[in-house]
Amino acid sequence: MLSRQHKQFYHRAGFGIGVGELTSRTELPIVQIVEEALKDATQPLPSVEGMNGGSPTLESSFLTRSVEPRFQNMESTSSQLDSLRFEWFEIMCHSGLGLREKMALFWHGHFACQCWQESTARQYLEVLRNHALGNFKTLLRAIVKTPAMIIFLNNQQNRKDHPNENFARELMELFTMGHGTYSEFDVKEAARAFTGWSTDEGGDFVFRPESHDPESKVFLGKKGRLDGEDIVEIILKQPATKLHLARSLYRFFVNEQIDPDAIDQIASYIAETDFDMARVM
Repeated sequence: MLSRQHKQFYHRAGFGIGVGELTSRTELPIVQIVEEALKDATQPLPSVEGMNGGSPTLESSFLTRSVEPRFQNMESTSSQLDSLRFEWFEIMCHSGLGLREKMALFWHGHFACQCWQESTARQYLEVLRNHALGNFKTLLRAIVKTPAMIIFLNNQQNRKDHPNENFARELMELFTMGHGTYSEFDVKEAARAFTGWSTDEGGDFVFRPESHDPESKVFLGKKGRLDGEDIVEIILKQPATKLHLARSLYRFFVNEQIDPDAIDQIASYIAETDFDMARVM
């Protein structure tokens, strides 16, 4: 019989527990189960390959309709994304890495963006999974350079002669500091710093110096010839970033009703561990 602690752990830090595991796992102390789950963070990840062939819908022997050639690529792309979702779902259910995959799912919602290509979605997902229980600073530095994030938040259109503020604004409001912790001036200056961040034809991050604004900027009180990496480092040093992350973790893993004292404790521990998410969790 599962204890209340065991039930809570498997429900919140994973995706439940299989019938075959009930007997063996319920005999273990909850502390040991938690330690084993965290230890999994250092193990190699099961790969999510995605589907590289054509659309299973188009190739099915049960196909009863014809698809116009101009729509075939669209349907193939959609089925590839569906295949990627299914494969990740299978890993969540059967890999035995519940906490790490649950944490990756948390980041998937935290850094929400829409992908239109399977290759872009797979790269984005692998960044989330590889850093799920690693250091948040490392994850943030990686995720802001993913094509998924750059394309979805229009940073390919962010150029020195015509800044686009979408990427900079969402980075601060949704992913790091939270609403009301920065000014509109900070958004404009951060957007200037991120000019030139783009992707190449192969879907990889590329910096285009001809599109970058190299002049001096002032962001959250810091002045200099700041670029995108400087902006990220300044954001990571803000107390608001630790509080925002603490609130997001609490809502997902504990309770949607915020406990201010608990948030302060979690934020303090995020600072103490220097964003080490395995220790924080």
